[in-house]
Amino acid sequence: MSNPKWVTIALAEMGQKEIAGPASNPRILQYHAVTTLGAKSDEVAWCASFVSWVLKEAALPSVLSNGRGSARAADFATYGTKLEKPVLGAIVVFSRVGGNHVGFYMGEDKGKWLILGGNQGNQVCIERYGLEKLIAIRWPAGVPLPNAIAPLSTSGVIRGNVVTGLATVGSLGAGLVGSADTVDKARSWIAEGGWIAITFGILALVGVVWSILSRVKGRTASGETPTWDVVP
Repeated sequence: MSNPKWVTIALAEMGQKEIAGPASNPRILQYHAVTTLGAKSDEVAWCASFVSWVLKEAALPSVLSNGRGSARAADFATYGTKLEKPVLGAIVVFSRVGGNHVGFYMGEDKGKWLILGGNQGNQVCIERYGLEKLIAIRWPAGVPLPNAIAPLSTSGVIRGNVVTGLATVGSLGAGLVGSADTVDKARSWIAEGGWIAITFGILALVGVVWSILSRVKGRTASGETPTWDVVP
């Protein structure tokens, strides 16, 4: 699975770090510049500024309603969509000494979460965080939820299972009533994925099932033992 766009952008910033002394890393000042705080020093806490900058670079909605980024990690605790479990690229907020911290979820290691963030050891890097300080897991605003965490009704899982089930029924129908051509067409329509094509496919398969039931009913009514014409 490829990285979300914002994760790719964040990874490209790995290694950006504060400059000791009165000078400041110009890149970190760019992170600050997208926020309402607009700090002029890389010594000002910048984890939230980094996340705000990444979202802006990815053309995603900002955390604040005024269209600006925030330099406060706590503001991300209500940003976007709440998640019950993390996925790659989720925005995660933790509490830590001196304030909160925010970064991007990258996976797990030895019971801790790997977080890609800024101002971690005064630089952009990936660090391990314990869950005891977890505040929130959020998904960026304006981005559809991944299938792994989306409701089944919108993730494509239910639709995929229905299509598979119909195709299986269609195959059985082909073997029973000799309607292989009809079933093949139905399966191809369903596979196309468009709702019109799927509708035609379903109607075709319903016709196959109706044919099966009609033959059973007819042979039973005539006193015959039902048999099936199996397609070679």
